[in-house]
Amino acid sequence: MTTENKIPTAAELWATREPTPFHATSLFFDIRGSTHLLTHLGEQPLARILQVFFGEAIPATEEEGGTVLHFSGDGALVLFTGENAVDAAVRAALRLIDIARHRVTQKIPQTAEGVFGLLGHDGIDITVGIDTSLIYGVAVGRAPEPLVSWTGRGVHTAAKLSRLAPPDTIAITQESVSARRTVAPPAGSSRMRFEVGGEERVVYVTSAAKH
Repeated sequence: MTTENKIPTAAELWATREPTPFHATSLFFDIRGSTHLLTHLGEQPLARILQVFFGEAIPATEEEGGTVLHFSGDGALVLFTGENAVDAAVRAALRLIDIARHRVTQKIPQTAEGVFGLLGHDGIDITVGIDTSLIYGVAVGRAPEPLVSWTGRGVHTAAKLSRLAPPDTIAITQESVSARRTVAPPAGSSRMRFEVGGEERVVYVTSAAKH
């Protein structure tokens, strides 16, 4: 089976009826403390926060070349392919953190006081995990519009890192750093080790405040 460097469509996956591998950089972002916000702000204010955040976050990732493939609660999986995939993912991650910290309460100022009282700062907290490896797409359901399941180490590692990293940081694996065209960790990053999937991984964690 040929491994490609592009994201297969649902129709292509359905036609093969087999798990299809491709190389990609996975970016998973997740809002921190959403349960805490729900408890103290209420359902409707939190829903409005999510609406504003995703309304700006999704176009931002797409502008950097990402493809949003999957939502999971208050997080999302975005894939990047091509020669500059990792650098594009890092740029998207920085934009996501900026949107979370500054744009949300600017657009809905009535929530600013409540968010500040809960978190101690303006805006909401998010974390971002990035990994570069093989991804598999699997078509499920039935034609003409089958659903697609995305799996592979990159997807699961990126999601796990987004849960382990401190708020407002980007956790990027050694594999992704090695794949960067700049061949260096993101500026201002610190080298850490996290256990992901039963194995210890070298991870670089960088704060958006340092960019």
